[in-house]
Amino acid sequence: MARRKKNKDNSEKEMLLKVVEIPADAAEELGEDFPRPKKRHFVRNFLLLLICFLLLAVFAPFFHVQSITVKGNTYISAEDVCRIAGLHQGDSIFLVQPEALAAALKQDLRIEEAQAERVFPNGIALTVKESKPVATIACDYGYLDLNQKGEVLDAYKYLKQMKIPMITG
Repeated sequence: MARRKKNKDNSEKEMLLKVVEIPADAAEELGEDFPRPKKRHFVRNFLLLLICFLLLAVFAPFFHVQSITVKGNTYISAEDVCRIAGLHQGDSIFLVQPEALAAALKQDLRIEEAQAERVFPNGIALTVKESKPVATIACDYGYLDLNQKGEVLDAYKYLKQMKIPMITG
């Protein structure tokens, strides 16, 4: 074991590093390009600036939903459409996903088709195609409106108006 330590010490002593300094003029003559640390700093600073800009865009009040436009609704109120979609004023326009809004609206039986899109800088446009009631039937709990498929669209206790035929019997 003593020999190994001695050999190890000798090899460390024998190992010498030669440092050669090349003048700047000679490096240019040789055609060698040396990496410049400024480029790395530029890329890092650019990425940092980009991330800050994205965070500012997401959380800035300028890009919060302030206007919600609902088109195509006749039976369902605009407030109900927004409630079904889960859309609220003040949400960031970048965090609102139009596909998720449309999918949530299509879950409701009263809505056949739905479409949502961002309106920059601070708006959301919802377009719905409602399932229209074709008949009303009386039941023990009140009245039910039905669509062409026989699905219940609305239930209410008292009959308000007779806009559609009533099925009795």
